[in-house]
This record gives sequence, C-alpha cells and structure tokens, in this order.
Amino acid sequence: MPRLREIALGVAAELSFGAASLVAWGAALIVKVILFSMAVFLYIYAGFASGKSMRYWRQRGQALRWQWRQWDQQDQQREVERHDQERIAQEFLARQRREEKEEQWKRRQREREREREATAAQRFPSPTEDAGGDSLLCVVCMMEPRTVGLKHKSGVHLCLCKRCQQTAKISVGSPCVVCRQRVEEVMHIYT
Repeated sequence: MPRLREIALGVAAELSFGAASLVAWGAALIVKVILFSMAVFLYIYAGFASGKSMRYWRQRGQALRWQWRQWDQQDQQREVERHDQERIAQEFLARQRREEKEEQWKRRQREREREREATAAQRFPSPTEDAGGDSLLCVVCMMEPRTVGLKHKSGVHLCLCKRCQQTAKISVGSPCVVCRQRVEEVMHIYT
C-alpha cells in the first residue's frame, strides 16, 4: 500500500508542474486530492478488511522478518558446521595417510637394515667367528679372543687366550689342547 501512495503522489506532482494555467492547476489539485484520498482509503482498508489493525500487520511483518533472520542464521550455522566436519574428516584422512606412509617407510628401513646386516655378515665374519663359521673365542674360557697359537708337526692351532695359556701353564712340550700332540712352539698373535 505505501507503494500505491507513492505512485499517486508522483502522478499528482507531474500534473501540478505540467499545467500552466490556473484552471489546469485547479484540476490538478482536485486530481491530487482525489488520488491521495483513494490511496489513504486503500491503505486503511487493506489493514481493516481482515479485521486486523495496522499495528497487528506491522508486528506480523516484524515477526516474519525476525523468523527469516533466524532461519538464515541457522542455515549459516549448519553450513559452518558442515565445513568444519569436512575439514576435520580431511585432516583425519591426511593424518591417517601420513601415518601409513611413515609406517611403510619404517618397515622398509627395517628391511633394508636386515638386508645390510645379512650381507655384511656374509662378507665379513663377526669378530667372534672366522670365515668358516668357527668361533674365535678361547676354547677353554669361551670369553676372550684367541691370541695364542700352538705349533706342532701337523700345523698351528690358534685356540687359547693369553690368560688361559698362562693359567694352564701350556708351554713347549705340553700337549695341544685341540689334538693332544706335543707343542713345539707357543706363538703369541696380535691382531
């Protein structure tokens, strides 16, 4: 209804400024008053036709605008929550993929380390084993490395540590601890 009033006033204004004579001005004034009266009548009638006051319709419009604002805010809140849930889900999936990649990398590292150890063990015997797989520890105490060789007619047996050789008092003429042949020479070997 306010729009109708504005139209009526606009038409009346055009009529009033367009007329040059006094008669035209009077006629325009009459038209202006009639149109204004009709606009006011229609504005008032629209409010009372339903039995409701203008105040009721203003309050109703305010209530609807408030409700629309509430719906917009709820929609915006739902959109924000949906974006947050999507972001959380993406972060979770990214973290899971990162952890899987880290686990695969660690597993590959462990496998490579095992392979290196296996190839190193095949190429270089440990300090406690010789190339044939025999232990390089003293045959008596099994704790110290072998540093004393016993020479006899069939060869040399590297079989004792210095402490066990001194403790057992093995010297020239004593039996070899490996083959029981007579020792011709005691050799100290330093590596």
